[in-house]
Amino acid sequence: EYPSGSLRTITVRLVSQHRIRGQIAKLQGIPVGSIRHMNVWIDKHFSEPISNRAVMHYLSTSTADGSWILWTREEDNIIPTKGLTLNSLGTDEMKLARLRAERVQRYLLKFETAPKESGLFIAEDTMQILLGLAAQQDPVQLALHAIHSESNASVFRCLALLRLKQLEDTETAALPDANDLAAFVRFMSSLAVEHRRHDQQELHRTKKPGELQWRSGLFAGLVSSPVEPFSGSNHARGVGFPYEAGVKLTAHALSGSSSPLALFSRFQLTHSLFARHAEHFLHKKGNLLEPSAAGVFQISSSAETSATKYHSRELLAATGLRHRPRESSLKVR
Repeated sequence: EYPSGSLRTITVRLVSQHRIRGQIAKLQGIPVGSIRHMNVWIDKHFSEPISNRAVMHYLSTSTADGSWILWTREEDNIIPTKGLTLNSLGTDEMKLARLRAERVQRYLLKFETAPKESGLFIAEDTMQILLGLAAQQDPVQLALHAIHSESNASVFRCLALLRLKQLEDTETAALPDANDLAAFVRFMSSLAVEHRRHDQQELHRTKKPGELQWRSGLFAGLVSSPVEPFSGSNHARGVGFPYEAGVKLTAHALSGSSSPLALFSRFQLTHSLFARHAEHFLHKKGNLLEPSAAGVFQISSSAETSATKYHSRELLAATGLRHRPRESSLKVR
């Protein structure tokens, strides 16, 4: 994976883009759709996108055995096509971070022009602060964009605003580590993928009456998985954690609660225990995001005052966990 992934080996017979993607995804344990772009490395200096018949013909010949394939999850193909040497791999992190920040800024600007009645509009003064946060490459905002921008624009908007409020209302010394929060956002996404893969057949076979569709008000045609009512211990007994439940938990983490990060620190390697305690927490604390009939989410009034009522020891006790000093928590980078 460009720019700093580990070298892995795959075998593809009857070469096609779909089969190459499928083998890479299987080896990496990720959805096939996560592999946005692929380039073949030619003569260890140049690369060419695997997007035309000539490249596919080359990969189908015996001389292509042992070829190097570079791939990326980025929306744009950022793999260099020339000057690409073995020593240069893994040195483009700063460039990639800048490109990601610019992409977040372009995405944010769409909210400024959204109709006010859509529930997606962001005022200019708030927009300027969000754009500045993107320019600073805030790890949490980058993670929120990577996970939620294509699933539901209103979810990204709400969580981005909660992150902004967290930075404005919380003293610097009391702020949770930004990299820990970003890792938590990605962890919730991985659990959602795991849950969706496990329940995919059932979700396609049955559809509950009156369920909502989570639609992006900014991007026509982008529809995520149906919103399921969050019901009791069914999720804890399943695999992973539902997307919408993860969004609720993320909202609490960005609103001052220390419990989601505490659960992540303790149970990130035991998903079933994490789901059980997270479910219990959500059952007690409820939802900080309110959906409209059209599936557009807004920050609820309870979220405005949640930062002042959250206390670490009380919430850890509510989830059945004993208080531990912060320095004993596992760190995920």
